[in-house]
Amino acid sequence: MYTCLIHPLFPQKTLNDLYHKFKITMLAIITHQSRNAIGQAICDSSPRIRTYLAHPITVRAVETPTDVVRRSSTRKNYQPDDTSIQAIDPDLLLLLS
Repeated sequence: MYTCLIHPLFPQKTLNDLYHKFKITMLAIITHQSRNAIGQAICDSSPRIRTYLAHPITVRAVETPTDVVRRSSTRKNYQPDDTSIQAIDPDLLLLLS
């Protein structure tokens, strides 16, 4: 409904730029290493990101404890500096949506 009201007022290019600039992205990292170290690396990689969520998960094929570390931000604030994260755990799984 709101799109119908806004669309005639702004050009389509402007609306597309706003959508891509403020689109929400989520980075999920599945790791066997310390979730606090991964979370600190996430916070250090971008000055605007100060929070992350971390919780343990159960993986039946792996005996070691596994954690998921997640953070959400806008596409504008996402800066893909994953080298510091991969230096902590080279076997991690990175998921970006």
